[in-house]
Amino acid sequence: MQSKAALRRHMLAQRQGVPDRERIRHEGVIIERIRSMECYTKASTIALYMPIRGEVDLLPLWRPEDKRILFPKVLGGTIAFSSAATREDFTRGTYGILEPTSDRNIEVCEIDLILVPGVAFDRYGHRLGYGKGYYDRLIMGNPGPLFIGVCLDEFCIHKLPVDPWDARVSFVVTQAGIYKEGEV
Repeated sequence: MQSKAALRRHMLAQRQGVPDRERIRHEGVIIERIRSMECYTKASTIALYMPIRGEVDLLPLWRPEDKRILFPKVLGGTIAFSSAATREDFTRGTYGILEPTSDRNIEVCEIDLILVPGVAFDRYGHRLGYGKGYYDRLIMGNPGPLFIGVCLDEFCIHKLPVDPWDARVSFVVTQAGIYKEGEV
């Protein structure tokens, strides 16, 4: 099995090669799958993310009139969540990712659903991120919210290399389906 670093490099290169037209088409299917999930329809507070490096763009779900929408920001070694009304309410954060400018952070226990980006996922709910462990710490330290991984199906592989500190999401949503943690 490849090392995480080698797999990450390979997957990121593959993801950058997905044609925009194909990615946009698949993103529409993924968004509809998420909207159809009972956990999404029942949720009142949802955390999205600002897509980078070919991640699935879920910004069409950003409808503050329907639900309270939050976005992550890095604070030291953790992720905090704040709201934003418009795209002007963001600034570049620690890693150059757009983060809300609001200093009013919402407690993670108040969030019903957190949509999680990743370089790759497996069908057991394991995630390959960018190697800093932010989402692993978030998931392990907060059992309240439901965590859903999101990626194109090409990046949902059978089995990822896993370390003891790697956390799992409850579901992985791709254009091909919804995978529940632990089910193959």
